[in-house]
Amino acid sequence: MTRTIHLANPIQGPRGKIGKITLRAPTYGDYRALGEPFTAVSTGNGGQFFQETSEIIAGYIERLADIDPNLLELLSLEDTLTLREAVHDFFREARTPKSERAKSSPPSDGSSSSASDSTRGPSTI
Repeated sequence: MTRTIHLANPIQGPRGKIGKITLRAPTYGDYRALGEPFTAVSTGNGGQFFQETSEIIAGYIERLADIDPNLLELLSLEDTLTLREAVHDFFREARTPKSERAKSSPPSDGSSSSASDSTRGPSTI
């Protein structure tokens, strides 16, 4: 399971223009090294919500991307948020029961596009 992100704003790498980034699926080693990208926060009335930890999301992007992590600094905000959402998707899908995954499978090539409005709130990456 990989995600290929077609960059809205390609960047220049040492070997030429980079127009897409592929993220591999996280592994046990990645999870052990970085941990959960979300923290459960309790509210005063007994409820809870999940707070994203941007440093951990950034760590996943750096580990999973098929480019030199130093080049990620060149990404536009739009492309950064698209990569952020791809990391969210890995965790959402892993937590979805297999029976539900079969009902609503992702695109066959596992690709995402930064042209879609797939962000879900502010990020501080």
